[in-house]
Amino acid sequence: FDAKSGIRVILQTTGLSSAGTYQIRFNRDAGTNYYSRDYTATGRAGFVFQNESAADTQILLVSTATTSPLTLDFFVPNISGTQKTFGWNGGIGNASAIPQIQTGSGTWQNTSDQITQITIVSGVNLNANSRLTVIGY
Repeated sequence: FDAKSGIRVILQTTGLSSAGTYQIRFNRDAGTNYYSRDYTATGRAGFVFQNESAADTQILLVSTATTSPLTLDFFVPNISGTQKTFGWNGGIGNASAIPQIQTGSGTWQNTSDQITQITIVSGVNLNANSRLTVIGY
């Protein structure tokens, strides 16, 4: 997609083919340029810290292995000359359980390029009818 100064990303999946994690990469950059932290709310006790990752090769959106469907929504400032730091919110779960709230934050350290490509990296396949929607503004 064409570079815009901001992008809204909506990830809607129907699940994964086998247990895996949800991760993203920008512009096919597989270098150690990503930092992230994610949390899950699984009950009344509030959010539980799941993972934090520094100098990784992708952003971990959901770091606990799952096959469950997921919906996440996030806005990314996409300005050349600055790192891309953003937060996300959403839900994960299946029909037989109460859904969990998923939230986190991440940074792509690249300061020279705008994001023009997003890749889902999970190690397993997304189920049919999953989609990634990107809206530039």
